[in-house]
Amino acid sequence: MRRPTHRQDGTATVEAVIMLPVFILMLFGVGYVARLFDHVMSANDLARFCVQRYALMACENEDSLPSECHGMFQKPGDATDDDSEEAVALREARVHDGVSDTEKNSSVLTDVLDGLFGAGMLATVSDSVQRPPIVGAGETNIAATAYALCNTKPANSRDLAATLFDALSPDKKE
Repeated sequence: MRRPTHRQDGTATVEAVIMLPVFILMLFGVGYVARLFDHVMSANDLARFCVQRYALMACENEDSLPSECHGMFQKPGDATDDDSEEAVALREARVHDGVSDTEKNSSVLTDVLDGLFGAGMLATVSDSVQRPPIVGAGETNIAATAYALCNTKPANSRDLAATLFDALSPDKKE
C-alpha cells in the first residue's frame, strides 16, 4: 500500500516572497523612526543650548549668539504671527475658555514674579523630516521648545511688595 505524499517543493520560496515586502517596510520604517528621533533630539539640543546661552547673557544682545540661535526667542504669552489652523484654533479655544481674560488680569502678579525669579524666555526650533516614498512620502514637522529664566532686573522684596500693594489698592490717585 502506498502512502500519500505531500509536495512541499517551493514552499520556502513562496513564504519568502510573501514576507519580503513586510520586511522591506519594516526596514524603511525603522530607518525613518531613527532619522525622526535624531532630528527631534537635535532640535531639543539646539533649543536648550540657545536658551541657556541667552539666559546667561541676561537675555540681551541676541546678535552675539551663534547664527543658528537668531530669531527663535519669545516671551511666554507674547503674540505670534502664526496663522496656521492649529494656532488659530488654539487662540480661539483660549478666548472661549476665558484664559485670555485671566492673562490680562494677572499682569501685576506676572510683574512681581518676573522681578523675583526673572522673566521667562522660550526658544522654539522647527524642523521637518522626509518620509520614505514607500510609506507615503511627504514631510513630518517637528518642533522643540526650551524654557529658561532671565534675571534681568534684580529687585528687593520691599520694592516688589510696594508694587503689588500699589497695583491692588482700590483708590489709586493719579
